[in-house]
Amino acid sequence: MSFRTMSWLLLGLASPVWAGMPQVMLHEVARWRLQSFSMFLLAFLGAAFVFQRIWLAARSDFPKLPPLSFKGALGVLGVWGLLVLVVLTMISGARELLTPGAWTPDGATYTLETGVAPATPAPLSARRENLWFLREALWSYAAAHDGQFPPHDAVPQISEKLWRLPGTSLRLIYVPGRLRDQGELPLVYEPGVYGAERVVLMASGQIVSLSRAELQACLQEVAP
Repeated sequence: MSFRTMSWLLLGLASPVWAGMPQVMLHEVARWRLQSFSMFLLAFLGAAFVFQRIWLAARSDFPKLPPLSFKGALGVLGVWGLLVLVVLTMISGARELLTPGAWTPDGATYTLETGVAPATPAPLSARRENLWFLREALWSYAAAHDGQFPPHDAVPQISEKLWRLPGTSLRLIYVPGRLRDQGELPLVYEPGVYGAERVVLMASGQIVSLSRAELQACLQEVAP
């Protein structure tokens, strides 16, 4: 039985399709992957064809070059693609060794982890200004709650952005349980990412710079 006869037979045996009948289709993610793969395969075949044409055209100037078939062009491109993949993998590995933990997986690629402390510390003026805006928000909250500061650092009245160090996703450290104008007790202070000196917001409203030892001594004090 010829192919044409079989095709007419299949068409004759086909039953009509009624509206509302189920239709077998791929899942949306599967369709995207199939489309991506088909596009990559088409580009690969096109690149192999162009490479073969260039190679055959170069034989007119360099007769010693051997003839190259389309299958051979596919093999050459495949080997070169694997070599490029190995080189890119080595570059990624070297990057991770130079900056351990700074890159996190994001699908098929990697992105820079924003939680890593910046190589160049933020200026002291920017750090103090950030605490000044946070102080305004905390004092507004305390004015509406009988002088009490928030029970934690995730209240909706204060923007999440104010709790973060400038240029990073690292959070300031908040000491709950303080009262407004309670004295020289630390209310909010920086984690130890900028060196020994830390900018601290006191419960009195002052913004000061303290060393690690001075901050620890203040944290151990008991409010009167």
